[in-house]
Amino acid sequence: QGEKFSVEQLSKLGFDKQIQKFLPVLEEKITHFILSIPIMVAGIFITLVITFFILKDWENILKRMSDLLPIKSKTKKRLIDEFGNITHTVIYAQLFVALVQGLIAIIGFYVFGVPFPLILGIVTAFCALIPAIGTAIIWFPASLYLILMGYFSGNYWMMYKGIGLFFYGILIISTIDNFLLAKIVHSKAKVNQIIVIIGVIGGASMFGVVGIFIGPILLPLLIIYFETFKERFK
Repeated sequence: QGEKFSVEQLSKLGFDKQIQKFLPVLEEKITHFILSIPIMVAGIFITLVITFFILKDWENILKRMSDLLPIKSKTKKRLIDEFGNITHTVIYAQLFVALVQGLIAIIGFYVFGVPFPLILGIVTAFCALIPAIGTAIIWFPASLYLILMGYFSGNYWMMYKGIGLFFYGILIISTIDNFLLAKIVHSKAKVNQIIVIIGVIGGASMFGVVGIFIGPILLPLLIIYFETFKERFK
């Protein structure tokens, strides 16, 4: 009776009307999301392929870059070394952070009672490579599923779990990547954490999925280049 009473109380507060108003919007968003899945999958695939070939042909890439730079050999060596260090660090850090987000998602899905937590967590790790929305592609529908299922079945405890997962997703799953990535790149490549975060956001907005790798690499290199350029004229 307690569960039914709680749902009836929510109905009196107008919660059911809000749900009915929200359903058409939700249907539109879900349709848009389903149609965009092929583009997102293609973006992730392209990113992983590019990453693979960069790591596979790394020495040749550095050599060609060194040959193309029209600057003194000492300055050239510094830039190439910095480029190599930052690029390696960013690529491995991005992949590591995606795995961490997937693991955290698995824990959250299991704790809050989402079906198939392991599978959804693995998919979340891949989605972590998608700019802007990233992991929310998985945890947001999962939390919404719990809320709606709880409401329509009269199980308010399931609704609370859905709300809990929603805040877990916002505050932990979707937030930890920027801080963790910035920390790793700062500790390994000695790049300022704010620069890394700006690089991720700027790169993603300009280049999409690939930009989450390119941004944190290009921005520090530009700063190093201008510092080197300034030193030459002192």
